[in-house]
Amino acid sequence: MRNYLIAFILLILCASSGTAITASILTGMIQVNVDKAPSTFQKSIGVKNENNVTVDISFSPSDDIKSMVSMETYNLSLAPGEQRFVKFNLTVPELKEYRSNIKIIFSVPGSNKSDIKSVV
Repeated sequence: MRNYLIAFILLILCASSGTAITASILTGMIQVNVDKAPSTFQKSIGVKNENNVTVDISFSPSDDIKSMVSMETYNLSLAPGEQRFVKFNLTVPELKEYRSNIKIIFSVPGSNKSDIKSVV
C-alpha cells in the first residue's frame, strides 16, 4: 500500500521584552506514514529552556490541522535548564499528503508576545 507522508515543520518564534532569548526545540520535524484512514498517532514535541530566566511556551497548530491535533497542553512554563516533551494526538482523517506546522512561541513572562525579536 502506498504510504502517505505527514510532515509538520515546527516554527519557533521567540518573543521577549528587550532581551533576546534562546528557543530550543528538540524535535525538528515529525513524519507519519499512513496506510489507512482514519488513523490516530501519539507523538511528542520536545522543548528546552536554555535561558537564565523562566520562559513561557505556547503551541498553536495551523488552522488546516487544528481539528486533527489534540495537544497534552497548549501552554507551559519552563525554569532555566528545564526541558519537556509535550505529547499530542494526531488523527489523520483521509489518505492524502499533509504539510503543515505547529507554531511554538517562547516568551519571557509578562512580555509583550506581539513583540517578536527573532524568528528561527
